Amino acid sequence: MADEYWGVWRRLMAGEVVTFDGKYVKLKDARLAVEPVQKGGPELFFGGSSPAAQEVAAKHIDTYLSWGEPPPQAAEKIATVRSLAAARGRTLRFGLRINVIVRDTKEEAWFVGP
Repeated sequence: MADEYWGVWRRLMAGEVVTFDGKYVKLKDARLAVEPVQKGGPELFFGGSSPAAQEVAAKHIDTYLSWGEPPPQAAEKIATVRSLAAARGRTLRFGLRINVIVRDTKEEAWFVGP
């Protein structure tokens, strides 16, 4: 679904009139009523660790976001997504999504409950 959505979105942002009949997205002669402020539309930031998400990022996204994982895991994921993008003639930027949880104890920080 994301692949269809972002593919159509990019085309609309580029000023195309789009007819598309996908599994999830169906458009006939769709166009934007106003032009985007940024040429080609705003930059896209996206994250996901599944192979499908990494393919979507490589194909459509400007900045791929990953969780704050141990450095070897983060490096492996970045290398994979970079390679997938390069195979499409694309170069991405990368970023981390970090959540900081502050509690008095480690147990409180990891507590999941009501």
